[in-house]
Amino acid sequence: LKHSEEVARWRHFLAHILTPAERKAVKELVLRGGTNAEIARRLRKSPRTVEHQLESAFRKLREFLDWPEDFPISRNTLTSLLTPYLEGVSATRSEELHYKQLLLRSLMFNPVTLFQWPLEPRLGDLRRR
Repeated sequence: LKHSEEVARWRHFLAHILTPAERKAVKELVLRGGTNAEIARRLRKSPRTVEHQLESAFRKLREFLDWPEDFPISRNTLTSLLTPYLEGVSATRSEELHYKQLLLRSLMFNPVTLFQWPLEPRLGDLRRR
């Protein structure tokens, strides 16, 4: 697909396949991260509601990508796939998440530890390429 078609496809997913509540939970996860309880507190919802909304987003993403049901969709998968297409994600945040995605793929780090690393020095290396 051309880049513009890919952008349109993902924006369609965000705007028309996810519900507004799922979209808010996903956007909060991508922009600020955190546990379900932390996201729930920021959105003024119950942790169980946020859990259900994110599980629904994971399921819809799997269907959208036509991945098998037993293929795991994690918070990191959702974040890395949707970050470039969410409005309100700065270029720096997008680059940081892209860098984290590359590390996850190539080095198999523990995602919980990885998302706590300070990545600013490494982002400069990415910008020079």
